[in-house]
Amino acid sequence: MVCRADGPLFFANVHRVFDWIRNELNLYTFKSAQGERYLLLDLGPVSTIDTTAMTMLDDFCEEMARANIVLLFSNANNRFLHMLRRVNLFTKFAPRMFPSTHDAVLKFETSVAEQKSHTVDIEMEGLGQSSKVKAELGTTDDSRAREQEEALISYKIS
Repeated sequence: MVCRADGPLFFANVHRVFDWIRNELNLYTFKSAQGERYLLLDLGPVSTIDTTAMTMLDDFCEEMARANIVLLFSNANNRFLHMLRRVNLFTKFAPRMFPSTHDAVLKFETSVAEQKSHTVDIEMEGLGQSSKVKAELGTTDDSRAREQEEALISYKIS
């Protein structure tokens, strides 16, 4: 599932954002799915984030892990990355960060392909519209995985 927050995350709205995400997960029966599941938070429109929201994000990440949901992030801007460094969460979140939503979905496909090699339904939520996307999963391409890893490393450094 892909979710996007359309604005800054700060102490006054972060509870509502995470409550909305929890509600969306329940609506799409995400809890009944088997195995590891993925939730991608598109941070593109998030212009700023304060320390309270960052702490809540860390707690939310741990909550999702307990529910066997891997929380990934895409499109983080420099302010967000700076705040991660400031609150000493950069090394924890960096492996979950992707320069684009597309790169994060490729990571999802690669991870799922390692677990099973058949068609799965990926529920994606974005821009107020819901759609199901079928992804044909097969073997992973090692050179492509290396390219993604190099792109992520260069993204982390900048």
